[in-house]
Amino acid sequence: MKNIMLLLVLLMNAFLSLGQVNNTNKYGALAIDRSNGFYYGWSNDYSNLAEAESRSLEECKKKGGNCIVVLSFSGNACAVYRTINSNVGNAYGWGVASTKDEADKIATAECLKRSNGMPASNFVWSCNSENAGQLTVYKNLVPSKNQFFGLKDIDGDVYDYEGEVLNNIPHGSGTQTYLSGQKYKGSFTNGMRNGRGIYYFKSGSRVEGEFVNDRLQGSGIYYFSSGRKYVGEFRNDKFNGQGIMYDRDGSVIYKGQYVDNNPAN
Repeated sequence: MKNIMLLLVLLMNAFLSLGQVNNTNKYGALAIDRSNGFYYGWSNDYSNLAEAESRSLEECKKKGGNCIVVLSFSGNACAVYRTINSNVGNAYGWGVASTKDEADKIATAECLKRSNGMPASNFVWSCNSENAGQLTVYKNLVPSKNQFFGLKDIDGDVYDYEGEVLNNIPHGSGTQTYLSGQKYKGSFTNGMRNGRGIYYFKSGSRVEGEFVNDRLQGSGIYYFSSGRKYVGEFRNDKFNGQGIMYDRDGSVIYKGQYVDNNPAN
């Protein structure tokens, strides 16, 4: 009986020891501003995931960024974040691995995918302490080869891009999703809207037409959220030239010349 009791005690101690090992799990996270990768925030060695993500957001926002969590993990891990120099652009990449060197290789490669050949010379890193448990990645919003975060159009408005690329810039068919909530789907040439496309406004309106270097140029149709519709010519994103304005019931409100969105007569 004593031997059985001793065995039970040993088994209980073993289970308790296992529970203590699991309780040593440590969590870390990275938050960045996708429109300006030089705003970032780290956390490491937190006791739970929510606290780690919250702290990384807090640190990023302290720098002035409009931030989201792009990476969160737990266990024996290091994460590295690399960017190009701010005077040449806004390309960045991150990586997580069991060692800092391995994470750095991933971060460098990810940044170079989007830097158009510029070196990823700036880097920061964060590691959980030893004996922090098995490496587990919970969130890793790494862009694919046909995705770019934080690009800017000719007006300086920030957007994310997904679609065809050439020489690391939008080229072909793709989608721009602006941080403001607006969206464009259509053709691109050399990083700009060129060709046929549809631009969706946050208000619910949309315009379909021809684009030249990010501007509406030529013929197109503007659908108002109210139900009205303009069919005609555009220049520099405005109604310019011959056009017809229809009411929501299809009746003609105005037919004739337009100048900068207004009827000429």
